[in-house]
Amino acid sequence: MINLHNHTIFSDGRYDGQEIIQRCKDCDLRSVAITDHYATSKINSIHPAELDEYFEAGREWKEIQGINVFQGIEIDSCPYRSKHENFPWDEINGMDLVLVEYIENPDMGGMDLDWLVQLRDKLDIPIGLAHTDIGMMLERTGMDAAQLLDLFEKHDIFIELATAARYSRSGRPYFKLCPEFYENITARNIKVSIGTDTHGRLETLCDVASAWDYIQEQGLEEQVLDKFL
Repeated sequence: MINLHNHTIFSDGRYDGQEIIQRCKDCDLRSVAITDHYATSKINSIHPAELDEYFEAGREWKEIQGINVFQGIEIDSCPYRSKHENFPWDEINGMDLVLVEYIENPDMGGMDLDWLVQLRDKLDIPIGLAHTDIGMMLERTGMDAAQLLDLFEKHDIFIELATAARYSRSGRPYFKLCPEFYENITARNIKVSIGTDTHGRLETLCDVASAWDYIQEQGLEEQVLDKFL
């Protein structure tokens, strides 16, 4: 099992990367990613001047044995909170992955799918949607599931299965609310990830079983993101 969405004291997390990675090892996860918030006024986040320090910490984290460790950032797509035009994209391309939040979410000021596609063109590394309600995205865009799958496949955008309770409606996680989308990923060249979006509770790092079970039910094991990092 994997957990590729976690935050440390580099942004708004409570623990350092070593503690997070060790807890994931204790849970027998095969892969973990640290994905701290980057340059957003919404919350404490990595300042561009701190990026070298963040990279250095990542090199130390990756020396930990017994688990695959990856490093990325989470980008707030709201242009009022994050000045994307000032981002050092060449340096960001040195990460293992990028998560993007609030795409097609006007309540959070997020940008649209066209902007995401333009961002994809700036990056040579995996890029994916963090904790996205695909059902709501379909309603807001007027697209059907096949059209959205076409877009993600064409532009190589991965999908995160978010397990935290706050990423649910009617008591069900987002990834179980849109079967016409998720049940058709298997036939597509689309990668999937799992993330707990852990900030302050180490015990949540291991809460990935529901998403992993769903991946197995759908036969998506060969499309899991860590195999491609």
